[in-house]
Amino acid sequence: AEHASEESCWFVHEGRVYDATPYLNDHPGGAESILITAGADA
Repeated sequence: AEHASEESCWFVHEGRVYDATPYLNDHPGGAESILITAGADA
């Protein structure tokens, strides 16, 4: 999937697209918890 990396991490939630890239390192669950849904509908 596109936008599924630490350089460009997007996800879709309820029809809206979010760019999570700036928050990867600050997320309490760690970057991996966001990257597992990156490039897809969360």
